[in-house]
Amino acid sequence: MSTRILVTGAGGFVGRELVRTLSQEYEIWAITHQSAAPDAAANRCFQIDLSQPTAASELRALLPAEPFDTVLHLAAHTPRLGQATLDQLVAANTLGTLRMLAGLQVPPQRFAYFSTIDVYGNVFDDTILDEQSCVAPSTDYAISKYAAERVLASWSMAHGLAATIFRLGQVYGPGDPTNKVIPSFCAAVAAGKPPTISGAGEDIRQPVNVA
Repeated sequence: MSTRILVTGAGGFVGRELVRTLSQEYEIWAITHQSAAPDAAANRCFQIDLSQPTAASELRALLPAEPFDTVLHLAAHTPRLGQATLDQLVAANTLGTLRMLAGLQVPPQRFAYFSTIDVYGNVFDDTILDEQSCVAPSTDYAISKYAAERVLASWSMAHGLAATIFRLGQVYGPGDPTNKVIPSFCAAVAAGKPPTISGAGEDIRQPVNVA
């Protein structure tokens, strides 16, 4: 029996890469809120918006009764230039995670949640962040993602499952849809223009390639 992996947010920047890579070895089930499948490589793909109250029941009707080997939960609403309210972010990121968990008929063998380095707040020096660093979410987005972490922690404890949380830094690579520093610098150089630094240039990040 092949290893079966469920990927949520499969139509996103990181999710598409995961589906393409993992489908070379595993059976992939994909969840996306977009109308089109993220990649033909997914064995099965369902369109479900986890920000909607009906999402848990929709998932339970579609997902198998047998446990997935791994669930990779990437589905989230990431605001562009602050264009999202706290209500929208909590609905998609915090409650969306709760609905995802409630939609599983049985707990998987492994569960991984893709959070954000933003839960640590504004870090403008060369401080090395690790799992022991204090969290201090200072934006609505970071608050909604950290709240989702706590939802997962409570759920995993109740089910005796050791979930893994990835607090990703700045992910970059081909097809990056954001206006963050690496894609914006590359676009400027490709257009024969000098890159423009926003702010004082004090923000330090460790970029992670999407691959």
